[in-house]
Amino acid sequence: MRIVYRSRKARPLQSAGLPAPLVELSWNNWDDYTYKTTLDATLHSNAAAHALDAVKILVRGQNFTAQHFEKLIEAGWNGEFPPPVDDYISNPTSLLFWEVLIGETSQEEAVAAATLIRDASLLTRVREEPQAMALIGEHAFGRSLLRERGGQQAFNQGWKLWGRADLAIDGLQFRFLDPQGEIQSLNLSFADGLMPHDINVIIGPNGAGKSRALTQFISHWLQVDNLPQGTGFSTAPNLSQVVAISYSPFELTRVDTLDLKLADVDVYRYFGLRGREAGRAGAQARVTLSLDHARNAAVASLVNCAEDDQRYSMISDWSRKVRTLHDVLRTGIDFEFAAVEVAPTLGGQTFQRTPDDLDDPMVELPPEDEFDAPKRFVKVDTHTAGNLNCEALRKHAKPQSGVHFFKGGRQLRLSSGQRLFAYIVVNLLGSIRRRSLVLIDEPELFLHPTLEISLVSMLKSILQAFGSKALIATHSLVVVRETPRDCVHVFEPTPDGLVIKHPPFQTFGADMQRISSYVFGDKSVAKPFEHWIETAIGDFETREEFLARIPPDDLNEELILELGARSYRSA
Repeated sequence: MRIVYRSRKARPLQSAGLPAPLVELSWNNWDDYTYKTTLDATLHSNAAAHALDAVKILVRGQNFTAQHFEKLIEAGWNGEFPPPVDDYISNPTSLLFWEVLIGETSQEEAVAAATLIRDASLLTRVREEPQAMALIGEHAFGRSLLRERGGQQAFNQGWKLWGRADLAIDGLQFRFLDPQGEIQSLNLSFADGLMPHDINVIIGPNGAGKSRALTQFISHWLQVDNLPQGTGFSTAPNLSQVVAISYSPFELTRVDTLDLKLADVDVYRYFGLRGREAGRAGAQARVTLSLDHARNAAVASLVNCAEDDQRYSMISDWSRKVRTLHDVLRTGIDFEFAAVEVAPTLGGQTFQRTPDDLDDPMVELPPEDEFDAPKRFVKVDTHTAGNLNCEALRKHAKPQSGVHFFKGGRQLRLSSGQRLFAYIVVNLLGSIRRRSLVLIDEPELFLHPTLEISLVSMLKSILQAFGSKALIATHSLVVVRETPRDCVHVFEPTPDGLVIKHPPFQTFGADMQRISSYVFGDKSVAKPFEHWIETAIGDFETREEFLARIPPDDLNEELILELGARSYRSA
């Protein structure tokens, strides 16, 4: 394994003919508040170039690593690692840096690379090298190399890759402020076992603080300023990313990280009906409410699925996103393939990396009337995804048209519930990383019970494939019925404040009326049909007289039993 820093003045390296494998590091001037330690990274292997996540290198006494390396090259260094300084340490911006390197080469080659660039996790957590131990105490190490969550996880968990130790997400303890301003503790259980523990659920009546807890979770994950004292995570969460999904028009979930100046913007992703308005750049653009945001995100996410499969296919246990997407969506939608609309003048080879007539990605629909042009779509399925030119598709797609689904040569018309289900699946797969936590707020808003079941089944499939977990805030009894009791957190408002508890019975597979009675206390709440009975029986002396006036088909067994328990007018 070779590591080479390529000067800004040098030509880009060409993979063909290079002694493989070789990691190329190059100029980047990302500024972590006066510390510029980031370097772009590319792996050259098997005559091909593979983009790696960036790596940060801290050289003692230097604030700008790339500029320092440029000066060393001017003084005669050829760029080959190790450089003519030995007091340096590095940390990748995410664990994917090492996972891709191991998958494309070998664990031995990756250890050799980690040794050359003096990986902080390897040197301090495995080898306990004194020089490295001293460097991680530098202000710049915490300020720059550990500034973002991806870097923190790489440092805390990267050493486990060398021994293939367990990298599973541990349980999380999170403290937050409830609606009354009191600090509450939420203990999320993700323990392995026979029961499915990939999903935790928060359930309770309106106003109990479910969405509030998710919002604060996001703020602490992003380490925003001025967080309430005493709140936050009890230990650093073993996560690479948080994905928030909420399609309520009333929610106020953070939509992006533009105001936080993060190099790894994907450490947090939001999907919903809100987003930055078009036409203005960056954080200056107002956040608006529009279906276009949902459509645009779904198109981008579908393209990301194909691009991630191309980029990370060398990881030995990588779960193919496009294949997973089609398998999962078919639990709720009967379709053959997904597609993205493009201009009708573009041909299929525009969207292929190499010409291939067998996997032509184009689908054309005739015009609906004589004044319309034909519509053209690019298929994104298991046959076309590997050869798609994702950059071209991203450039020429019509994002406000959304993602389309086809069967038998026809474009399907989806219900609003199916459309929401598709948005959740596409966006989740397009954004998810290994060891992500998915936050979903009220997914049942537009889903009928069958799709709610499909949603839970979908989540379990995706979470398992990517070693990830989910936390759902919901009113859905269906979701609770699919979750073990120690993963169900009931938010109960009381006169003395909010109480968070687990049900006293096993909720997994339980009767939904029993769940409803416990969570919402509906035994004590008058129901409209009970009020109707009280009013209707007032003019009758006996149950039989009342029943004789109602057609038998209008009664069920439960209503007959209810009528038998009522008091009738005295004769």
